[in-house]
Amino acid sequence: MGPDSCKPSLEEPLSQSIDKTAVGWYVMKVLWRQEVKTQQRFAEFGLESYVPMRQILCEDARHRKQRVMVPAINGLVFVFSSIKKLEEVKEFVRINYGQTVYFYTNHVGGRNVITSIPEKQMADFRSACDIAGDEVRFFLPEELELSRGTRVRIHGGPFEGREGVLLKVKGKRSKSLVVSIEGFISAVVADISPDFIEKLS
Repeated sequence: MGPDSCKPSLEEPLSQSIDKTAVGWYVMKVLWRQEVKTQQRFAEFGLESYVPMRQILCEDARHRKQRVMVPAINGLVFVFSSIKKLEEVKEFVRINYGQTVYFYTNHVGGRNVITSIPEKQMADFRSACDIAGDEVRFFLPEELELSRGTRVRIHGGPFEGREGVLLKVKGKRSKSLVVSIEGFISAVVADISPDFIEKLS
């Protein structure tokens, strides 16, 4: 996966006619290298959050190579909460830690709308990545042409019940199961036996 950065915008979402008390998965933007620290601060408020991680090889000050875990996509933290609660947490973090956290927004109909992630999509992505373990490979949206793949559901094996896209990925001999958080990140998690695959329309 190439260099990936997501610089927080200074743009805050305009008012939108949604229920701010409704709980769901939202995407928060933070400065580079503040992902894990922000996740810890969310945990202090009892909020569940998720940062996709990948393993890289680097050298320490003594030129010894070691494997370390780093965020797979810079500047983003996925958090399960309500907009109302997140607004309170954002303000607390700003006042007490001097850190600014932003809602990730999309420009829709002339205004900035807070982006939410469907719960099933998040659950499928997280569980598939957990099952794949160190074998998972992450890609940004522009790095994979998912439209060329086939939408499938898996029946049997460790990925039972998971949905994703069956796609030929560079470096893989056969087609692989790709699960995605749409618009943010995709994960190549496994080569799947044809016997387990159900094509979806």
